[in-house]
Amino acid sequence: MVNKGLSNHFQISHTLNMSSVTPSGYRFGATYVGTQQFGPAEAYPILLGDIDPSGNLNANIIHQLNRNVRMKFVSQVIFFKNILILISYLYYNISYYVLDSKFKICCNPTNNRLQRKLIHSIIDYGKS
Repeated sequence: MVNKGLSNHFQISHTLNMSSVTPSGYRFGATYVGTQQFGPAEAYPILLGDIDPSGNLNANIIHQLNRNVRMKFVSQVIFFKNILILISYLYYNISYYVLDSKFKICCNPTNNRLQRKLIHSIIDYGKS
């Protein structure tokens, strides 16, 4: 694996895997970290992606819209077909209640139909 930082915010990677156990291959990856900060150890937006010569792609976007809302987008493409799209947001407020919603779109490889799910979960991290 070779990582190369092109700037303070952008980095690329080259990965060459040679193995008799797992499939050998090459992957190219890129990472971008933005300048918007809500805390000393985090910066947004974050864009991550990697691709191989077969056209298999993984992509992630994480963005903090404000102090209370963080969004995440995940996509996976295999053999030039979009297999997964996941959009989620995380909302939290001063009383530590968290609402996490996910909208998931999956492509079923057997019948090529899209399946959609909306998932809500509320977690109470209340103060003791």
